[in-house]
Amino acid sequence: MPVEDQGDGVITFTDFHEFLDWQAQKENEANARVTDFQRKLKPGDFVFRVVEMGQHPLLVLGQTFTPQAWYADMSPKYGEEESRQEADSISERFQRGYLFGRWYSLIESQGEYGDAHISTLGPAMPVRLWHVLLEMIQKGIDPMREVSW
Repeated sequence: MPVEDQGDGVITFTDFHEFLDWQAQKENEANARVTDFQRKLKPGDFVFRVVEMGQHPLLVLGQTFTPQAWYADMSPKYGEEESRQEADSISERFQRGYLFGRWYSLIESQGEYGDAHISTLGPAMPVRLWHVLLEMIQKGIDPMREVSW
């Protein structure tokens, strides 16, 4: 299971093109790290990742969306055109190795939208286990440190 290291440094760039080159290089490196179980991940899966944050790892749960589910949920809120554009963007990012979803952790217990590269994710989780872990997080219990569950 990969553990995402957020690092502690700041990267600077001389211009936007240098940033885009760096970003493409990092994406290529991430795609090269993808394992067989990660290749099987798909939109709609319930997933997790572990992020190193200081002294203790942080469990992040992801409820991923298919582009169609995103569109159906967001169209009433944002309108058809904006929701369709985002659904198309979600499809494009998936082709590059990213899953879009709502991500939950002790830091964002109510979840936040975003995507994660599949190289940072563990295998898809059974929905029931995912919900048990989410309930713990939303109660302020750290599943990475709790030994009694």
